[in-house]
Amino acid sequence: MGGKLLGPFLLQEMKTTVAIDPADKTSGNGFGMTRFQTPCGVIWGHDGAVLGYEDSAYWNEGTGRTVVVAETMDPAPPAADIAFSNLLALARCGPGSEPLGGSAAATHLMAIAR
Repeated sequence: MGGKLLGPFLLQEMKTTVAIDPADKTSGNGFGMTRFQTPCGVIWGHDGAVLGYEDSAYWNEGTGRTVVVAETMDPAPPAADIAFSNLLALARCGPGSEPLGGSAAATHLMAIAR
């Protein structure tokens, strides 16, 4: 996202978004990535899943924080979904950002990753 891989024109094309929901202007799809407005700033990224696997890659525009996570449980049981969501929030925005009240599993995974 710093212009080293793609030139300014192509990067701007990717970041030109179309609203996902016309009533919600805080997020939108560009070419190959999505823009999300979060409490910790603008997040750019993409995720995807096929039976048995899910991956997510996000970059925080304000902090430069980057996270890429892959999991091998899709669909996952509810407890794993909560831990995965908390891990993504924690990685994108830092401690205290877990949307579901925090998760010991997510905190543990982040500690291992450091």
